[in-house]
Amino acid sequence: MKAIYILCLLFLNYSSYNNTKHKDNCGLLKSKYFETEFLNKFKILQLPCVIGEAKNIDLKSLIKTDPASLDSLITLSEKMFCYGMLADTSKFITLIFYAQAEKYIPVLITYDKHGNEISNEGIDFGCWDGGPCIYKCDGHIRITKSLTINIEHVTTCFSCNDSVYKKPLRYPESRNGKILKNGSIVIEKQKYK
Repeated sequence: MKAIYILCLLFLNYSSYNNTKHKDNCGLLKSKYFETEFLNKFKILQLPCVIGEAKNIDLKSLIKTDPASLDSLITLSEKMFCYGMLADTSKFITLIFYAQAEKYIPVLITYDKHGNEISNEGIDFGCWDGGPCIYKCDGHIRITKSLTINIEHVTTCFSCNDSVYKKPLRYPESRNGKILKNGSIVIEKQKYK
């Protein structure tokens, strides 16, 4: 009985060693892929930079992530369009994707140098397209050299439910945020002016 107990302990110990070794190998593979191939899908964005709504971007010209490839180790999601990488963020890497929501929206994701996600924020501009009225939406994200984020968006309503107004109604929205020194992304909730 004692021998069986010792064999079980040895087996569990060996099994645990193999799992740790496997995790280390996956981590090395992910890190190498992130550095040598994944980051090459993105153009470098010098700061300050402006990121527009997807309707103003030729998404067909961008590279898509492939969930059936090693991309899935990094993005952990469906296909996204690879847009840009902020230049020189030192301790972490900030990538900008366009991801499917009701429409494609910009997504900011920070990673450590090995491809491990630190933080992510999808930027929904809150456009009302598709409603019973005629709308026009326009928005952008501005990221400064100090990694401050400013989101500006305006929805203009041209025919709002038989409105008595002769002029189009404008609904501006503004939010601020910051990419912190540790790579965390913090953005205010939507507010209207």
